[in-house]
Amino acid sequence: NVAIIWTDGTSGDVSVRVIDGATGNAAAAAYTINATTTGTQNAQDVASIGGGNFVVVWRDPANSSDILGRTGNASGPVSSEFTVAGGTGSQSNARVTGFADGSFAAATTDQNRDGDTGGQLNIYVQRFNSSGTSVVAQFRANATATGNQFSPGIIGFSDGSMLVGWQVLDQDLDNNGVFARRFSSAGAAIDANDLQVNQKRQYGQSAPVFAAGSGSDFAAAWTDSAQEGQGVNNNGIEARVHNAAVTPNLSINDVTVTEGDSGTTNANFTVSLSSPAGPGGVTFDIVTADNTAVAGGDYVGRSLSGQTIAQGASSASFVVQVNGDLRDEIDETFFVNVRNVTGAN
Repeated sequence: NVAIIWTDGTSGDVSVRVIDGATGNAAAAAYTINATTTGTQNAQDVASIGGGNFVVVWRDPANSSDILGRTGNASGPVSSEFTVAGGTGSQSNARVTGFADGSFAAATTDQNRDGDTGGQLNIYVQRFNSSGTSVVAQFRANATATGNQFSPGIIGFSDGSMLVGWQVLDQDLDNNGVFARRFSSAGAAIDANDLQVNQKRQYGQSAPVFAAGSGSDFAAAWTDSAQEGQGVNNNGIEARVHNAAVTPNLSINDVTVTEGDSGTTNANFTVSLSSPAGPGGVTFDIVTADNTAVAGGDYVGRSLSGQTIAQGASSASFVVQVNGDLRDEIDETFFVNVRNVTGAN
């Protein structure tokens, strides 16, 4: 069967009706699931929790914009109404996923929870049993707390673990991007860092949705503001399938050193992964290249092939020696290029 939910335009309540999946006919009459009827309840979501039951969550603007919830079935409400997320600040964009044992987890956008200035947004998650009692304390999903994370999605896997995803400003190359992170059934982070879901980082990726596959595989889809390089304002839908070992993103840091009047100074670069390397590790070639600084005079050029970040590790180091001299010079730069990467983006 299928549960359909909506905000009633007359009463402002969240209505539910269960449809027979085989016939398309109504299995029972529609009913109001919210017990609190002051104001308008909106931004609702629903998820199956097994045994013919489901959970509905919604935002209650008249009640400090708390996120409320209630379980039900075709005949009517099952549990009492409960608070999914509340307190200081503002909660919104609630999304919920259910598990076969009747438990469920909800993700919400929460404003000002971490004391961020300017009303910044973060994603918070809490897990409940079938009665709506919290069994895992609320925790922040995004590892990077600066900036704004919003528009969450959440999916559950058969082992009770879950993936939480969201849209974020300024964490990828130049605009919105889609990031995610996995957690155990107890709320412990499986991924130490946020995982970038979208491969193309230019322009904006927004409004992500997620679906669970077999095991811990998942698929994500989002709106891209410049699909396939056709320029800004050419929106399209893009998607990507990830296996349980989400491919990490590789980056290298910028380094500034003072060369000195003689001898050499080490410029210590770190090649980093957004999450630990998967089976087989990550391999890459790394080589220096001249810009205003010239190898042989200003620094010692290096070229290494087949460098490896082993499975479970997240970084590798690369040292370039900078030569000191007595010449009066402006700041000079050289490049460190990472090429032929396998096992990472």
